[in-house]
Amino acid sequence: MALTKTPIELSSTPSIVDGGNATAITIDSSENVTLAGTLSSGAITSSGNISLGGSDGDNAVLTLAANTGNWVFTNVQANRNLEISDSDGTGTVFTIDTSGDVGILKTAPTSNLHIGASGADAKREIRIDGTNGSSETYGFIIQADGENGRATFKVGQGGGTPAQELMIHPDGGICFNTDTAAANALDDYEEGTWSPQIKAYGGNNAGQSVVSALYTKIGNTVNCVAYINNIDLSAITSGTYIIMDNFPFVATSYGDFSIAYRDGTHATTAIVGGYVQNSTDHAYFVGTNGVEQQQTGSAAITKMMINVTYKTTA
Repeated sequence: MALTKTPIELSSTPSIVDGGNATAITIDSSENVTLAGTLSSGAITSSGNISLGGSDGDNAVLTLAANTGNWVFTNVQANRNLEISDSDGTGTVFTIDTSGDVGILKTAPTSNLHIGASGADAKREIRIDGTNGSSETYGFIIQADGENGRATFKVGQGGGTPAQELMIHPDGGICFNTDTAAANALDDYEEGTWSPQIKAYGGNNAGQSVVSALYTKIGNTVNCVAYINNIDLSAITSGTYIIMDNFPFVATSYGDFSIAYRDGTHATTAIVGGYVQNSTDHAYFVGTNGVEQQQTGSAAITKMMINVTYKTTA
């Protein structure tokens, strides 16, 4: 005759009963075991699933106890976060929320990986190691330096201790190697096109065709290059200074240039170069005598290539 499996219950007292006292352990006909209280045990081995749960409104807690301290795993009922904490005082050290975001020393991560900090002057780091063919460590560290308000990138090669190679300064800009001075920080880089216009100072535009005009700005230094042809100065009022307008940034220094390639009338009054005027976005052209060139009817140039560098605070 086949035996019928019947659920039995063990009460919280040593007696085996089929009812009465509050149930402590239930074993059903599928060999599922439910514990209503706390399980304290040595090694636990199971070929099936182990499920730990609290009653509605309670957290589910698993404690791994050792004589040197405990690690506590908690399924937080309120938000379903998984938290790992050190019961000896560190508190929650690791959190995974239901979006998959991970917090280290952060119970409410706001990024995929969020490393928290508390107290005064805290610094936190992420380190990634690689090895070369000789098994020497290449270490790369990203550090959030809360004490000094900056982000630091460190590199170590050949098993050496990673040292600062680049730092984002709290006042803006990037410092290289171990430099931390704000005055040395590279705070800008950009490149683009600009629209040079040859004209009379305060007057008419000359005829021209801009073939190319590019600039590069590194920190406070601007370099501009341009190639202009089909230049016609006849529209410029006689007696006015001839300038090039519309430099991409206002200058805070003078910057001179020569015209490396040009075509036109190469007489005493020929345009051979110029300079960027301080506190403006234009340049004066000069003749062979080094004097600012005025439209006199004899000054002529039909094409030019220029390359000029100057300073700016923009």
